[in-house]
Amino acid sequence: MKKKLLSCIDCGDDTEILTQVSSAPEIKLLCSSCYNVKYSIELQAHVSCNKKNKK
Repeated sequence: MKKKLLSCIDCGDDTEILTQVSSAPEIKLLCSSCYNVKYSIELQAHVSCNKKNKK
């Protein structure tokens, strides 16, 4: 039986540390670079929405 190598779902990198981003039966992993890009953008959008709502 061949072992399936895990890699980033966005860029396919399998050399960086991978972070699990799903809790579904199918494991979804992001490398640290893709994780930082994805979640920093979402965090920035959330913060800007909060600032607009406070005005």
